[in-house]
Amino acid sequence: MGPSESDEVKPKFLTGSHGFNNYASYTTNQSLADGAMRREVAAGYAETGDIETLQRKYGQLVLSKIACIVSSKDGVQKVRLIHDLRRSAVNAKIILRERLVLPRLCDVVQATLDLMEAGFDSDHLEFMVADFRDAFKMLKTFPTERRFLAGKALDSYFVFCTVLFGVGTGPLVWCRVAAAIMRVSQAALSNTRIACFVDDPILVLRGTRDSRMSLALQALLLWCAMGTGISWKKASFGRSVQWIGGQFSLDRGRFAIRISLPPKRIESFLEEIRAIQSCKRGMVCRDRLRSLAGLGSWIGGLAPQVKPFVRQIWGAVSARTKSGSMCKLVYRKQIDSALHWLHLFALGNRGGLSKTFLLEERFTDGVVVQCDASVWGGGAACWSCASDFYRNLPPQCYFSIQWTVFHETLLHATIGDPAHQATFEAYVYLLAITSWVTPETKGRVIVIGDALGVMHGIVQLSSRAFIVNEIAKELALHLAPLCISLAGIHIWGEENALADALSRLFSGKELPIEVSSATRIVPAESWTCLGTKQVR
Repeated sequence: MGPSESDEVKPKFLTGSHGFNNYASYTTNQSLADGAMRREVAAGYAETGDIETLQRKYGQLVLSKIACIVSSKDGVQKVRLIHDLRRSAVNAKIILRERLVLPRLCDVVQATLDLMEAGFDSDHLEFMVADFRDAFKMLKTFPTERRFLAGKALDSYFVFCTVLFGVGTGPLVWCRVAAAIMRVSQAALSNTRIACFVDDPILVLRGTRDSRMSLALQALLLWCAMGTGISWKKASFGRSVQWIGGQFSLDRGRFAIRISLPPKRIESFLEEIRAIQSCKRGMVCRDRLRSLAGLGSWIGGLAPQVKPFVRQIWGAVSARTKSGSMCKLVYRKQIDSALHWLHLFALGNRGGLSKTFLLEERFTDGVVVQCDASVWGGGAACWSCASDFYRNLPPQCYFSIQWTVFHETLLHATIGDPAHQATFEAYVYLLAITSWVTPETKGRVIVIGDALGVMHGIVQLSSRAFIVNEIAKELALHLAPLCISLAGIHIWGEENALADALSRLFSGKELPIEVSSATRIVPAESWTCLGTKQVR
């Protein structure tokens, strides 16, 4: 975990009349911080003594400052000590060759649907959530490494004997151990599905009530036998539980699971975005952006459309200088477009996000939309289910729209110019999906067309073309609250005759007989993100 002897960190003791001092947050909360430090020593996590004794035992100490974070949640005060190994250059000598891949909210949803597919409805399923107490500190460090985990407190010096918050490799080392524990648990409890987010495990249990209770107790006993500490007051069991901020609920008598993200988390996300956008210096602290990106990634566990914009922030946060060091400040211009979209998303979902996942929808193809555009107009048809489309039944509804000056201004395109064909194609997809994909939509949404590049950009919500990207942003704003993704089917131009004819009605093409009994709609063209707020 620590640097090797051949490449060790050179200790930098502060000299002069002031000597070594911890951060102001420690001295400001001296009594609370000292109390927390005494508990660390009493639990065997840290060892105190004079500097000569500790150095004879462990080698020359590398002192690191301690910060104290005092927070309150549900009326309970929490004190956390952070050992800053970055300033003392200990973390700078650590090389991380792996990265953590943590479970997401949607992974638990899929695990629950797996059990439902095996025939267990909500009456025969339950969740158990637990919390490993002092997870990092369960892991002992080698005696040769402890000199790098040193500091000064309680009027003496100390070394930590365990992994702690602040060690660069701490999360990776612990998660390796947690992964091993979960694999053993899954092997022993075959009638369950298990996930663990750092130190927060969740189990989806199946069977009768007695069977589920037995499985939950077996899991807890197994973890205790393996030496892990359980925070019993944080454990919960039932059909409705909270895990990593999301609320999971099972509806009685149904093959369905509901997940909700609370309004307060969306509100805090919005407030942080606004604070960053209001920064007048034009540069943002990297650590602040990391916090924002982390919260955005959590939301992306339910709404995948958020992820491309969060990735832009992670990219800016991960940028390095020419010397190879991490940038402490990030130019806000790099992420302005991402912040703008995320702000609009949070603003439109201040009441929280929720989605019910039905087993019957898991492999069901729902709405099918077939689109095409010409340089004079656009057209699309919609089938309520994929089976109707595959059986060549007539569409349920359609639209045909003529391009006007409004569209030229909105899309920065010229009517009649083939160079802007792809732009018009992308806009027709936007009109079709926003018209026919609603909160009542069930199953997978399939889009069909003959423009492969445009369709790929729409399905992936990303394109090299600027205007197609802008259209994709608007589309993502519509899809994200619905927690719906798209699937695309490419067909040849000759096979897209229906949508092609609808796109040319205004240039003399006859109305296809297939849509003679279908309902014609006029799509709304009021956009939040695309161009300025324009209403036709």
